[in-house]
Amino acid sequence: MLPKPRNEFEIVLPDLPEDQGGEEDEEEEDEVDEGTSATVEDAADVEAQRQEQAKRRAEAEFRSRSLPLQRGLPRPTTINVAALEAARDAAAPEAALVLAEMLAMLRHDSAVFPPKGSTHAPSKGPAYERMSREELSEADALVAEEMRALAVDVDLKAYNNLHTAIAADFAFIPSQQQCVPLWGEG
Repeated sequence: MLPKPRNEFEIVLPDLPEDQGGEEDEEEEDEVDEGTSATVEDAADVEAQRQEQAKRRAEAEFRSRSLPLQRGLPRPTTINVAALEAARDAAAPEAALVLAEMLAMLRHDSAVFPPKGSTHAPSKGPAYERMSREELSEADALVAEEMRALAVDVDLKAYNNLHTAIAADFAFIPSQQQCVPLWGEG
């Protein structure tokens, strides 16, 4: 035999702030009709908002990554630090700054977002200063301005003829993995 049903319910109302607590009943009724009273949000709405915020944070984090990561470009599994440091030391001061930044970015990206085929697990990586969106957009504008200043009109046919003439003087040696001139030294 089944037990008798129990019809015991406890109703709990949310506490209203003191400034709204029972001053004018008409205002409270108007608020309920307008849907502006203090109510408990639907769990599905709360979860949807939480997912939207997480999506926005993930997009912002993705946009803060370096362009090779954003574009999915191939990256080296190992970094030849000695070669980059030697090139940086031998370069002009401006180029040395660019090489130093490139080396710092490569180290950071390799540690935090290891490339496919790497045996390293993701880690916090070395300290890397992130630039603000304003600084990045200003840098993009400066690079675009410099590219316009350096732009040269190139005749494509003349370029192809020059490339063909130069390429005819060299041969690729697979065993040496390099191109060598066809004329002998000496």
